[in-house]
Amino acid sequence: MDEITFRQVHTPQEKEEIFSLREKVFAEEQGIPAELDRDGKDETALHLIAMHRQKVIATGRLHANHGNGHLSRIAVDKNFRGRGIAKELVCRLLEEAKLLDLNYLYLLPHAHLEAFYQSLGFSKVNGYLQILAGHEIIKMEMKLN
Repeated sequence: MDEITFRQVHTPQEKEEIFSLREKVFAEEQGIPAELDRDGKDETALHLIAMHRQKVIATGRLHANHGNGHLSRIAVDKNFRGRGIAKELVCRLLEEAKLLDLNYLYLLPHAHLEAFYQSLGFSKVNGYLQILAGHEIIKMEMKLN
């Protein structure tokens, strides 16, 4: 991936860029109410970003709690989709989870992303389906140990 770098968030400005990107992707593109994005977990989560020419183009976060982790807020700028950025971002979040010695991870993706997350090692949790702003949300999980 030319000129695209991945790393943890370092500055308050980068964090603001994360929020801006998430607002574009989730609220503007997907119609998910903006207040659902700000769930109070950003301050305690580990955030990874993908940068292109000093601009945040993708983000995802890992929230750890008692040996378990929750991947969420995975968003890629629409101008950079289809380049494998989301896959690389999730793989790097998985590496971070292993470094934190987490036992279990879960995420709540849109149902149409099930095959993508299965390709990364997640399994669908049967019986979980939520409708959020007209989107079908499923639960997927992965055991790390």
